[in-house]
Amino acid sequence: MRVNSGRSDFPRDDKEVYTAQLNKLEHDHKEGKLSDTEAKVGRTHIARRLLASARVVENDIAARFSKKLRDIILVTTVILVPVVSFGLYIAVGQPNLVDQRFIMHPKDETQAGSANSNNFEVMAQSLLQQLQVESKNARGWAMLARYYINLGKYEKAVLSAERAVNIDSRDIEAHSIYGETFYFAAGKRFTPNVRSTFLSVLEKEPAEPRARYYLALADAADGNEPKAYTAIQTLIDESPIDAPYLPILLYSADTIAEKIGLKPILSAQAGHLIGELLKSSPAWWITKQDFGAATLVSKADQNQLVRYMVGRLEQKLRKNQDDLDSWVKAANAYRMLGEVSKEEASLRRAAQLAPKNVEILLHYGRTLRRVSENKQTKESVAVMRQVLAVDPDNLEALFLLGRAEASAGRIGIGKDLMMKALRKLPENSKEYIELKKQIEAVSE
Repeated sequence: MRVNSGRSDFPRDDKEVYTAQLNKLEHDHKEGKLSDTEAKVGRTHIARRLLASARVVENDIAARFSKKLRDIILVTTVILVPVVSFGLYIAVGQPNLVDQRFIMHPKDETQAGSANSNNFEVMAQSLLQQLQVESKNARGWAMLARYYINLGKYEKAVLSAERAVNIDSRDIEAHSIYGETFYFAAGKRFTPNVRSTFLSVLEKEPAEPRARYYLALADAADGNEPKAYTAIQTLIDESPIDAPYLPILLYSADTIAEKIGLKPILSAQAGHLIGELLKSSPAWWITKQDFGAATLVSKADQNQLVRYMVGRLEQKLRKNQDDLDSWVKAANAYRMLGEVSKEEASLRRAAQLAPKNVEILLHYGRTLRRVSENKQTKESVAVMRQVLAVDPDNLEALFLLGRAEASAGRIGIGKDLMMKALRKLPENSKEYIELKKQIEAVSE
């Protein structure tokens, strides 16, 4: 689990598709990490969502054209895209990514929220069977180690984590999990071995959150609560505003705050619920999406948490108007609070600070369209042109600008842009055929 920079701190939306994943795919393709075939397969997944997403309201310019053209323009011009917390795109586009079977999906999270030892045992056995076939999957062994922690099988946890780091000595997360297994195997004591393991992780990756968290707890165990509290608060500030594990960081901060006379952030009820989660699932960072700690917090608590984070962000921005990461986090927070005008203003400032950051520009464009009832606007179109100036092959920008040009009567230009998007898709795929039909239906 990694703390994200401003480039990757956007929320998930029910209309979102994985354009951020496409950006990563294109980057790896250009660097030669992916073959042409692998890149095309990855693009197919993006196109499927692009062509199936919500329809937009036709604009006044479109009304001047034929009904057929207006119908074409009604096809989606809004693509709301998450920038995934961990910068991953679909595994088929990058074979060396952790196997999707080792990533917990929403239905698994729901099941895991009420998981007992029997459920953990079943999941551990299932994963172990997979690893008998794919024995070189370091992330799989690391995840198995964390299942064993929750089962109280600490010796097996240590051995599984050790196997993970032996398979991939460069995997920082696996090393951090290795330290975590030592901590539980030592009876939740910060032995020299536990501390040195986490410290070695931070030597290689100073931002690694799990190591920072446990070393903060080590400070608290040593009686240095103020230092521990500051360390966890810093980790909170650097975490994505919608991180599912954020409530547990706040819970840990509150636990320390109580000892040093500071006011808690969570309500008593939320604190109790999260405390119970930690009792049944001590290895709470068990997957890239934890057991859904955020779902244990009431809506009132969630708003309180977000407003708390917004307050800290606003303080930082008053001191430094050029803090890109904070503007991105603020936009995310305002969106969660439903304060659209502040969200748009935050993204506008972020786009000014990072005019060549494609992810920020894309998100800004989506927000502008969402504010305008899913219509393209003059400003959103300008932002898409800005995207193409930086990334001429960006599928989302090509598609949207093609629609915009067609709706403005510049049919030839629009078709050329959409044809460029079309050429990025595997020929004769369902998405290729559908988009080609739409392009052909646009009459001069």
